[in-house]
Amino acid sequence: LVDEGEYRHGDIALFCRMSALTRPIEQAFRLRGIPYQVVGGLAFYERMEIKDVLAYVTLLVNPRDDAAFLRAVNTPPRGIGERSLEILREAAQTRGKSLLATARDADLSLLLKGRALAALKEFTMLVDALAPLPGTRAEAVIGNVIERVKYREYIKTSSRENADDRLANLDELVAAAAEFGETREDPSIVEFLAEVTLSSPVDRWDSDGGSVTLMTMHAAKGLEFPVVFITALENGILPHSRSRERDEELEEERRLLFVGVTRAKRELKLSRCMTRSFRGQTQSAMPSPFLLELPADRVRVRDHTSGLHRESYASRASSQFGGRSSFAQPQSWQRPTAPPLTTAAGLLGGSPFGSRPSASDIDSIGVGTSILHPEYGLGVVKDVSGEGSGRRGTVEFAFGPRRTFILAKAQLQILGRAGASRGDTGDPRRGS
Repeated sequence: LVDEGEYRHGDIALFCRMSALTRPIEQAFRLRGIPYQVVGGLAFYERMEIKDVLAYVTLLVNPRDDAAFLRAVNTPPRGIGERSLEILREAAQTRGKSLLATARDADLSLLLKGRALAALKEFTMLVDALAPLPGTRAEAVIGNVIERVKYREYIKTSSRENADDRLANLDELVAAAAEFGETREDPSIVEFLAEVTLSSPVDRWDSDGGSVTLMTMHAAKGLEFPVVFITALENGILPHSRSRERDEELEEERRLLFVGVTRAKRELKLSRCMTRSFRGQTQSAMPSPFLLELPADRVRVRDHTSGLHRESYASRASSQFGGRSSFAQPQSWQRPTAPPLTTAAGLLGGSPFGSRPSASDIDSIGVGTSILHPEYGLGVVKDVSGEGSGRRGTVEFAFGPRRTFILAKAQLQILGRAGASRGDTGDPRRGS
C-alpha cells in the first residue's frame, strides 16, 4: 500500500485480539524494514516477563552483566532487600568483580547475614545449574530457565488479572527461539540474544513517513485510521476460547470486533490462517463465526494459501469463511484432516460451532470417527469406552497430542464416520 503511493505508514493500523499475537508481526516488520510503533502496550521484547527471562539468559551468557544480575536476583522475589544489594555493590566495586562473582565469594558471610545471605547463595547455585553448554540451542536454554526459575508459577500468583496474556507471551518467547533455531546456521542462545538486542524502539521509528500502528483492539477505542488490518479472525482467538461458556462474554467479543471494524475510514482488511503456530503449538485454525455475520455483498475474499492468489466476492465464496458451500482452496493445499473439507464446511454453516453432540451422536461415535473441536481442530477418534453420559473418547488431533473427552460434555462436531470417506485411513495427519 505504501509503495503504491496512496498511503503512508502512519495511515495504517494493525489490530490483534491479544498482545501475544504481535510477536511474529513485529518480527516480520523488522525483517522487511517496515517502521512500526506499539500503542497502548509494549513491544514484545520490552514486556516485563520477557525482560525478566532474558535477564537470566543474559546473565548465563555474560556473568559480568550487573544489570541482568540486578533484574534476575529478586525475580521471583527472594527476600533480598535494597540495603543488602547496596552492600553487595560496594563490595563488588572494591574488589573489582562483578556482582555475581562477589555473591559467590566465600567471605560474603562477613558482610551479609541471615535471609539475604542464604538467598544470594541459593541464587548463585541456580545460575550455576542453569549455565548452558557451549552451543546450546536458544529454545532449550529459555525453556530450561522458565522451568527451573518457576516463572510460570510466579506469574500465576502475582498477576491474576493478566496472567493468561503474560503466560502466552512466555510461550511466544519459546516459539520465537524455536523459529530462530530453524532458520539460522548458528541457533545458539548467544546469537539469539544478539538478534533480540537489535529490536529497539528507536530502530522502528520513521519520523518522516510515520510508523504503522500496532495495538490490541482494546486499545483502539476512539481512534481512526485510513487503513485497518485485523488479524487472527479464528475461532478460539476472536472470539476468545473463554467466551464459549457464556452468551454475554461472546457478545462482548462481538462488540470488540465491532470496535476494530469501525476504526477503518477507507479500507478494512481481515485475515485468518488455515493453521496457526501460537503458544508453542501448531494447530488447525478454524474461521471465526463472526466472519459469517459480515454482509456478503460488501466483502471481497482473497486466498493466499500456499503462496497462490485467488480473489472473489464473498457472495460467491462464502466458503472461505466456513459457509455451506465447499472450501474454495487451491488444489495444492493439503489440510491435515481425515474427511474431505467439503464435509467440514457444510457443518460449519449449520448448528453453532462448538455445540455439544446429541445423545444419538454420542452413541454413534466410534473408533475412526472424524471430529472437529473448536480449540484443537480436526481429529480422529482412536478409542471409546463407557456408556451413556459417561462415555469417553480419545481423539488424535492433526496437530498436538491425543486428548480424552467425556463425549456428552465435549464441544465436538462429527465430520464423518469410520470408513465413510474414500481413502480415509483414520490418520488426521494425512491430507484429504
